Amino acid sequence: MGCSSEEGVLCTMCLNTLPLVPSRCYRCQAATNNFEVCGSCRKYTKLGHVWVATVYEGLIKEVIHAYKYERVLSAHKQLSMMLVDALPLVSDMIVVSVPTATSRVRQRGYDHTLLIAKDVAFQKNLIRKRPMVRFSQSRQVGSSRKARFEQLSNSFFVTRPQDIIGKKVLIIDDVITTGATVETIAALLKSTGAKEVNALVCSQKL
Repeated sequence: MGCSSEEGVLCTMCLNTLPLVPSRCYRCQAATNNFEVCGSCRKYTKLGHVWVATVYEGLIKEVIHAYKYERVLSAHKQLSMMLVDALPLVSDMIVVSVPTATSRVRQRGYDHTLLIAKDVAFQKNLIRKRPMVRFSQSRQVGSSRKARFEQLSNSFFVTRPQDIIGKKVLIIDDVITTGATVETIAALLKSTGAKEVNALVCSQKL
């Protein structure tokens, strides 16, 4: 999609041209070590770290759009490669994908976040679990932060608490905008008994 080569949706050269995100707090953009949530923002979120691969603009925006809305299924391979490169060495996290609305899964024919999470877990030799389900079918694109939180209220439910109690959990998602989705899920997982919750996302919309 970047240079018209036949290597894949994104060739290695085009992947290397994507802007790297410096280590910072995902909420306020203050510089932090290892993408840790800064001290000022910790009171607003249960997330400890949010690793971000790149900025949601240009080429990566086109790729994610094609993956989610044009059924370019093979894009999950390149997106998962980005996440594997962005994630530091970890060995004891449970990988969890953000549950996709069932109506979206039926439309696409696949769960886009689940495919990426499977790839990341396999390549990083981590255990992947599906401890949650999503009840809400509402679409959040274009919604404000307040509206997103209202839409997400009671949208997720933990069906397998035994999978995450006492564990460190890594949430996988494609795009973080307001942070409402991952923050809602993090709060739910912590209240269920997760020891620690972090997130790993392909891109951040600024």
